Amino acid sequence: MKFIVILSMGLCASPWFVAGFAEPLLDGAAYAQSLAPTTRTSGQLANINQPSEQPLSPRQKEVWAGEQNYFQYLQAKDSKSFMSLWDDNFVGWPDYSDHPLRKPDIESSVAEELQPTPTSGRPNFSPKPEAIAVFGDAAVTDYFWPEPDETSPFKYRITHTWRRGPEGWRIISGMACEVPRSSEAKTEATRSGPSPATTVQESAKNAVTKSASQMERLIHALAGEWSTEETYEPSDLVPKGGTGRSRDSYRVGPARLSLIEEYQGEGAGGKSWGIGTIWWDAEAQGFHFVWCDSFALDRGCRISSQLGRWVGNDYVATDERVVSGKQVFEKEVWSDFTPNSFSQTLYTGEASDKLKRFLTIKARRVIKRQP
Repeated sequence: MKFIVILSMGLCASPWFVAGFAEPLLDGAAYAQSLAPTTRTSGQLANINQPSEQPLSPRQKEVWAGEQNYFQYLQAKDSKSFMSLWDDNFVGWPDYSDHPLRKPDIESSVAEELQPTPTSGRPNFSPKPEAIAVFGDAAVTDYFWPEPDETSPFKYRITHTWRRGPEGWRIISGMACEVPRSSEAKTEATRSGPSPATTVQESAKNAVTKSASQMERLIHALAGEWSTEETYEPSDLVPKGGTGRSRDSYRVGPARLSLIEEYQGEGAGGKSWGIGTIWWDAEAQGFHFVWCDSFALDRGCRISSQLGRWVGNDYVATDERVVSGKQVFEKEVWSDFTPNSFSQTLYTGEASDKLKRFLTIKARRVIKRQP
């Protein structure tokens, strides 16, 4: 199968796999039946390198059904059916791993991420094929990861290599990479609803170029769905320290000028949930935030009194407020960014130079994407 490795080669990424969530269609048995081998002449090839709107041949549809089920199982959090898509001999090397991974490694990784959790009406997205090539019992699919926000300056290019066996088509390798969205695509996205509002929006963007660049950096680092593990240090709130878990979502605000965070967690500090918005203040040359959570029962929400900024490769936000008549200083540091993970550390204290670590958060992207 050496030629299959050649089919999977690319210039911008390494073998990978994706994990995430969404809404079911077929179980493992039904999926295998739907991909039953079709009759073909020996040596016959079915290849496509054409725009996705052109019709697919029956054999291309057969392979593409696997990609459609892939997303449906993710959205349904159907771990069993999702794992049925992977060949037992699969090997890949995602960028967040120090060594190549096998199918059991994937199964272990997605076990937690595909656990059912409360979600709020997430839209379902399906990929569109850019190219499908069938080479006997091997096939290659190329497409862009479906994104709800087509104004993003980046998009994710995906390639999967499939092999057909007795139970149907299975993934044996793949790759993906982040690429800049073409200027034509960005222009087309902004033309989707020609109106005075669009013109005003574009004018506003041009007037705050630096705001856009600052926000884009933060959006690029944090936008998405995250599963986190939390470690609490001993404190007045959690005398013995402890651990917790949460789901954190960062989504892009209107005109890409803000980032909206939604948080739901449970652990040593009890159950908590919150929502907030971060935005760049061009005049003040820093980020502001407003935060509302279940612990802020006295005031409901609070606006930062200080500015957040990028410090090297870390995003740092500081604040000062009064709690129970005492002055409290706080600092949050987002660091160790990779395409699929980051760390977040919270510090508190009675003075800005006497801060102690209160909470450490390790976040992993729920839908893994390789840059």
